[in-house]
Amino acid sequence: MSFAISGDMHPRLALTAALFLSLPSLAIADEASPPPAAPSQTYVSALTAASVDQFVALDAGAEIGTRLAGPWSGHGSLRVGQAGDSEGSGGHFELRVGAEHQRCGASGAVCHLVGLDLGFQASTWEKEDMHEKHNGPLIAPRLGLDVGGDHLRLRLALEARGYVSAAGGAIPGLGVSAGLAYRL
Repeated sequence: MSFAISGDMHPRLALTAALFLSLPSLAIADEASPPPAAPSQTYVSALTAASVDQFVALDAGAEIGTRLAGPWSGHGSLRVGQAGDSEGSGGHFELRVGAEHQRCGASGAVCHLVGLDLGFQASTWEKEDMHEKHNGPLIAPRLGLDVGGDHLRLRLALEARGYVSAAGGAIPGLGVSAGLAYRL
């Protein structure tokens, strides 16, 4: 089977070929616009936390953090609340600094984190005429999730924690926290 190109078809074929070959250059010109700016890796967070060690503590607090290098971030937090047991209660305070390693999925919407916080815990316990202070250095290895969009994120963490109280020696415990973070 053979095809013959008539004299009138040849110019149309040439025009069609020229248009077809020019399409890739037009598409490349459209792709030259710069991508949107990525959100900052610095965040601020309002958080709530609960912990159980010698006492049960419920805290509210704030955290600020930033990307250090690659998947590593650093943060600091302040937590204030109430602590108590079945016999008495009092105030609770924590000041922490820490580092964490994050691993995120391709979209960045879900990140897993492993971290370590160091800090200071101060608790008071009161019952009628009795008053005790339970203060000391704090260590808290953590596992967690950081989920959300480019700016608004939910940060959840589970921790094994321990502090050294002058009143009671080394005290192990567990804790959970939830924070609503905003990337600047």
